[in-house]
Amino acid sequence: MADRYTYLPSVGLFIVAAWFAGDLLQDSRRRKLLFAVVSAVIVAVFAAMSWHYAGCWQDSLKLFKHATSVTERNYFAYNHIGLAYDAENDPEQARQAFERAIELNPGYDFGHNNLAIYYARNDQLAEAVHRLNIALQANPQYVDATSNLGVAYEMLSQLEQPERYLEEDERYQRRAIELQEDRLNSHYHLGIVCQRMKRWRDAADCFQRATQLNPGHAKAYHSLGLMHYELGNAEQAAAKFRQSIQLDPHNTATYNALGLLFQQQNDWANAARYFTNR
Repeated sequence: MADRYTYLPSVGLFIVAAWFAGDLLQDSRRRKLLFAVVSAVIVAVFAAMSWHYAGCWQDSLKLFKHATSVTERNYFAYNHIGLAYDAENDPEQARQAFERAIELNPGYDFGHNNLAIYYARNDQLAEAVHRLNIALQANPQYVDATSNLGVAYEMLSQLEQPERYLEEDERYQRRAIELQEDRLNSHYHLGIVCQRMKRWRDAADCFQRATQLNPGHAKAYHSLGLMHYELGNAEQAAAKFRQSIQLDPHNTATYNALGLLFQQQNDWANAARYFTNR
């Protein structure tokens, strides 16, 4: 029997139990016996229920699959089934779950955003952009979809019309920052956009903000070092590269960048040090 149908058919049983309890409570010995029996039954019932539901609650996938079995048109549950499959690296099952969520609720912004991520990962960028636009039509304040739309345009810019799509990317990243000023990914990605457009100072400001929001962001320090180099600040560039290496000692690109920086300064000893330590 489904969870939602448990209650009304049981009303008659509770009425009978109440009459029986009234008779028993007239005698103190019977009252003690009743309390003991009822307590044992309650414990047994809850133990059985706990055992039954423990299997459903042990992970997100089982939990939300159970939710779809006991409720109708539960698009929220299907969306989370998709997220659980995605976490298990099963993208096709995730896609099917997201599509089911949207089938049940065509204006479901989270479902469209998650399906767009699937399409972007599979290089179906036009479909990703389409889904993200639907998400934003449903919820113009949806910051994740706003930023993701910018990222999709940046991916398109690597294939065609780079100037047009980079401008779109910048527009949506700035909009995401308006919605959530401390959104780390948007500041960092906006820096990448400005870097590709060769606006070194703007890019440096974005990467600097990213390092303020997350002092452990090794890539942001690396990118900030590159921008200081382009701006002619060799000493600051070297300092940012070193910070990046401290955070991520295995990033070969940062060792190379430092090696090239010292090589251009004719500091062959330090250049060799970083080229050989990468």
